[in-house]
Amino acid sequence: LEVITPKNTHLIKLGNGTTHAEIQVKTPEDVELLGHLTNKNGEEVIGGDQVYYDRRKNIWRCKFAPNQDGLFEASIMAKKKSDPGSYTSAVAFRIKAKQIPSPPLSYPKTWPLFYDLGLKVEAPRNRSHAIWSDNASYAEVLIQAPDDIILSCTIEYNNVKIENGSISQFDNNKKHWQLLFAPERTGLHELIIYAKRNSDNGSSANSVVKFNLDVTKLRRPIKFPLIYTKFQTRKCQIYTPMDGILKKGSVVPIHCIIPGAIDVNLQIDSKWQKSEGYTDPILQRQITVGSQDVTIYAKYGKESNYNGLMKYIIQ
Repeated sequence: LEVITPKNTHLIKLGNGTTHAEIQVKTPEDVELLGHLTNKNGEEVIGGDQVYYDRRKNIWRCKFAPNQDGLFEASIMAKKKSDPGSYTSAVAFRIKAKQIPSPPLSYPKTWPLFYDLGLKVEAPRNRSHAIWSDNASYAEVLIQAPDDIILSCTIEYNNVKIENGSISQFDNNKKHWQLLFAPERTGLHELIIYAKRNSDNGSSANSVVKFNLDVTKLRRPIKFPLIYTKFQTRKCQIYTPMDGILKKGSVVPIHCIIPGAIDVNLQIDSKWQKSEGYTDPILQRQITVGSQDVTIYAKYGKESNYNGLMKYIIQ
């Protein structure tokens, strides 16, 4: 390995509101790196490191963000990709931090695929935690991705996935993915985002980034509608209703973006409705909820069948 920067020092000084230190390392092609930031007591700084391979510059960029003033140790570990063993300590720097801004910069956990696919977090910026509002029912993460990338997501509490607690949809106006997470209780949750190429039909999506979510108050928990694969691959979006549980007998306005369909129709209690309210890409109509479920379908190209996009259940 070769340290490109900083040269000829073991100590990196941060001051005047600088949020992080960056160490650049050159490695052989078959080597990968991990980072680790600890404070003077040897405690790990959660969200304090971001280590990734910059393909344009052919270097590893190892960023470390202290969470307060004081002394820290930035450790970089390495291993050969082909080696099934664990990472070995390779190099360490001390960081002397002064005038660290509040709140401090922190990084979400990222996997190498995040950078390989060219993804970029739009919100929350410079934070390992998603933002929670006390009167909210769900939190959001916004991510920019190339056109051929499909994103999906899950929310977990105590390592258990919350059913219908997350939804990923594409905002066709702002051209980014909106990932929404609805907790069922207060406490610390994990928000995991997955990605795959649209063209990779057989393969499953892989983890790319993980945020934490600390839910302090939850007034009205909701469940999202069940969405099917075509909803994501066709980059659909729900404006309303976001709550996946509809009240029996209620009159509900439906407003969705469904790009490129020949026709869009609904089944209420497994019966087809009159086709109305769709002009590509907007579906806007009112329905009277039955007693079983409401499913929205779309027909594309020369297909003879309708594809399920999303389903609401009735209570």
